[in-house]
Amino acid sequence: MKVTHSAKLLLSSLVLFYSALIMAQAEPPVVPTKGHLQQNSVETLYVNPARIIPIQNESASTTPQPSPVKKHKPTEAQYWRSKLEKKLNDWGDSESENANVLYLELSNALDNSIDRYKQQPWISMATGIDNPATHSSPYLAASDKKALYNVIDTLYEGRLKLLENMTVRSKREAIGTGLAGVNQLYRELAFLKVTLHYRVDELPIFLNSLIEERIAAPLPTIGNTLKLILIIIAFNYWRRWAPDGLVSLRKSLMKKTPRTKRQLRLTKLVWYFDQIKTPISWLVLFNVIFSFIQNPNITFFIEVAEVFVNWILISWIAVLLTHAIISRSSRTLKEERGSLILRSLKYIGVWAIFTGLTLSLISNYLGEGTLYSWMTLLNQILFFALLLRLLNIWRPVIQEECEEESQQNFITQAVQEQHKGLLGIIYNALGSAYLIKINSSKLFIDWIANFNTGQQMLESLLGLEMAKAYQKQKIDPDAQPLPPEIEQKLLSCGDTIMELQGSSVLKSILARAENGPGGAVIVVGETGVGKTTLLQRATKAIEKRSIMVSCPKEGFDALIQELARKLHVDSKEPTRRIVFEELRLKNIEVLVIDNLHWLIRPYVGSQGNLDKLSEIFAHAPNLLCVMSLNSSTWQYILRARADRIFDKSVLRVPLWTSDQIATLIRNSCEAAEITPDFSNVVIPRQYDDNNFDDPKERSFSGFIRILHGAATGNPQVALGLWVKSLYLDKNNNVIARLPRLPTSDALDNASLTLLLVLRVICQTEVITLDDIVKSLQMHRQEVEGAIQLSIFNRWVDVIDEEYYQLSWYWRKVIMKVLARQNLMPRSYG
Repeated sequence: MKVTHSAKLLLSSLVLFYSALIMAQAEPPVVPTKGHLQQNSVETLYVNPARIIPIQNESASTTPQPSPVKKHKPTEAQYWRSKLEKKLNDWGDSESENANVLYLELSNALDNSIDRYKQQPWISMATGIDNPATHSSPYLAASDKKALYNVIDTLYEGRLKLLENMTVRSKREAIGTGLAGVNQLYRELAFLKVTLHYRVDELPIFLNSLIEERIAAPLPTIGNTLKLILIIIAFNYWRRWAPDGLVSLRKSLMKKTPRTKRQLRLTKLVWYFDQIKTPISWLVLFNVIFSFIQNPNITFFIEVAEVFVNWILISWIAVLLTHAIISRSSRTLKEERGSLILRSLKYIGVWAIFTGLTLSLISNYLGEGTLYSWMTLLNQILFFALLLRLLNIWRPVIQEECEEESQQNFITQAVQEQHKGLLGIIYNALGSAYLIKINSSKLFIDWIANFNTGQQMLESLLGLEMAKAYQKQKIDPDAQPLPPEIEQKLLSCGDTIMELQGSSVLKSILARAENGPGGAVIVVGETGVGKTTLLQRATKAIEKRSIMVSCPKEGFDALIQELARKLHVDSKEPTRRIVFEELRLKNIEVLVIDNLHWLIRPYVGSQGNLDKLSEIFAHAPNLLCVMSLNSSTWQYILRARADRIFDKSVLRVPLWTSDQIATLIRNSCEAAEITPDFSNVVIPRQYDDNNFDDPKERSFSGFIRILHGAATGNPQVALGLWVKSLYLDKNNNVIARLPRLPTSDALDNASLTLLLVLRVICQTEVITLDDIVKSLQMHRQEVEGAIQLSIFNRWVDVIDEEYYQLSWYWRKVIMKVLARQNLMPRSYG
């Protein structure tokens, strides 16, 4: 939407008329002239219809002789107002048959008053003709236009108040489409006609008096006109600056490093504001201009203008913002689909503008009576017509989406049959509702995944969806697991793809090795994320003299033996002093130690091995020591304050993205020379990726999303699940099945002893039974029972008959359960 020449012309006209309208802010005293006075009676001087100033002639002021009868009678408006208030107080909030009678009485009085207004009886009254109603009525009949309109307004408002106390049947007749409703509609339209006539008829009188007043006191008008000019100048400057300025602002925000979440949210906010800047600018401008005009004589016209401007511009903003959100959330949105969305939003925007304008104007100036009820019904009919129109233009898309739906049902099949007539409309409506439900659930899941509590709910929901999908897929009973040689090829490809990851961490290590001098660098990451491969790459890339050792699980003494072997130390029983001195003598500049967490045990005094290792810096001060640590062990070290030997240079290896997991899986298939068949796989809706047109690519993408979600970005877990998902059928074709994901049901109900044992194993990665007992200070029998149960449930694997390690299959679930039980920090990853 662009600002047309008509909008500019409207703004120019507004500036020209502004000087006259703005004069309403101040009202200096008016001096009546002789020409304004009426003879033989008390009359009203119409300088300002909101301020009725009584003027008396000389004879009336010298010898006042008010009629004793009129003195005790209320005015016509006061009479009806007091009568209505008394009745309403008597009834309270209850329904009453008497309200129906009074409603008819007020309606008849309203008709009579409108007829009197049209006949303009006050003209004859001004000539001195007496009103016979003065003697026979319990009130003083209105004798001028303003008073008569006040009576009409009072009677009309009274009828609206009575609607709340009328019986349901009578109210339904009054605001319905029957004969009584038609009569009431004509009555409300007559009131609207009188109101418009009164407002328009009084406006020239007000403007003439206003101009005379402003000529006498022009300073307020000049000041407000200058303010308006400044506002117009600022508005024009904003329109020139905004198109390029907002883009430059967004680019500058994106260039700032590090890119925090707050910064990313601010960048996104600037982009959204850029999409809706034009209608927002006009909305602000018009509302500022309206705020300058405060005079009650023109409030009616200003409020009408505000309703029109606000509804049109706010609907415009809503259409643009909704389209921007949809476009940004689905970057792969096709151009045809995007134009169709924008077209639909325009239809909805037009309906919203018409509905909002009509109902707002009627509610503000005619109340929620018969016309409001009729207009509500009309808008409901228009909404139904709008839905039919939207279904018609979206019909091809609905059919296409139902054809591509992975889980076919009665609705999707009925839509694909392309019924005609009413049946086709009904099925298309059901199909659209079904597709909206599916996409809404996906958006809800994406949103709730940002919260810790939401993640737990999401795990349960996805577990149920996975179980349903697993049951729906076709399983070949003759299919067999892959042979060990193919499994080995699939698993060994991980080293190749892992060389592509962690480039930023590698650059940091190489820069530290190049610049020196010495110190320690800690590389932290989950088990299986690729720390070992990263350190191997770093060792090869470092041009200085470097060696790499993997810390043995036997402890510090075994590490010294491994270092001695790497350095070719001749001593049969090398001590750490001998090895450290050898590092200095051979000018080793970079020492890389993998799996440093195997030196750590989670009990008091277990950090002594780190203290022994720190002696290396005393013997070789220029030595750079690069060490890798498990994330869980690093969390324990930080909590135990054993990080004092390090210089806080910590590099974290990130988890993998979904695209990186997809590359890993493709490479594994190429290494094993297989092409899995996904035709029998049923992808749960939450993982279904509808951005792909090819069914094979769509199934593969959904499968990758399942692996990534289950592994939470850990490539080792994802690759293991992938191998477990492949089978050979009777024709030796490789087929894929949904992996059976581990659940936390048994772990959630496990004993505290068992959870503590699992925590110790998690913190060290590999550990013996004696070290577990020493860490927990429990009876050996308790620990042995917990370990046996863990082995039986395959939560723990046994290595070399004496070391225990968490199973890769259960590691993520165990860590999540420990975090939920507050036995481990939630930032374990």
